[in-house]
Amino acid sequence: MKILFYGDSNTWGYDAKDASRQKNRFTQVIKQEFSQHEIIEEGLCGRTLCLDDPYDEDRNGTKMISMVLKTHAPIDVVFIMLGTNDAKRQFSTNSISLEKGIRTLLYRALNPEIYQDGSKVPQFFVVCPPKMNRDGLNNERTKENFGDTGFEILKNSLVLFDDVPGQRVGYQLQGSYQYQCVLQCKIL
Repeated sequence: MKILFYGDSNTWGYDAKDASRQKNRFTQVIKQEFSQHEIIEEGLCGRTLCLDDPYDEDRNGTKMISMVLKTHAPIDVVFIMLGTNDAKRQFSTNSISLEKGIRTLLYRALNPEIYQDGSKVPQFFVVCPPKMNRDGLNNERTKENFGDTGFEILKNSLVLFDDVPGQRVGYQLQGSYQYQCVLQCKIL
């Protein structure tokens, strides 16, 4: 089975202590535990659901998803692990924006034109953004990027996902990554 993790710095394995890439990031743990499957890491620091970052043009997840899906086709399962960066102050968003961002990204990812080569539409799972640790406010860069508002948006993200179409199939992945829920999304 070919499994793609499409996400941001949490998927990439960003270590806030020294800006390095963690060797024991969760996708590496998954690769070890499920070695019979092909695990593809598509993590990019700063990637958003559907917002254009004025400082990094290529961070809009919706604009890049079809290219990524075509590059790795055929894919069996896609985990979408985005939403954290959408809570940055520069975007002036709220929790409703996260829900709309998920819908926008899924609409693009489920576009039948992507699969015209005959590859099947993969199963999509949306993983809610993790709550941020309040200690992150001690980091000047994190504090400036997110502020209290960003922390609150992510703290309340579970509630907003109740309206995203799909079936809730699990809660809190184990380990140090405290994702709140996983939704299985189907073509509507």
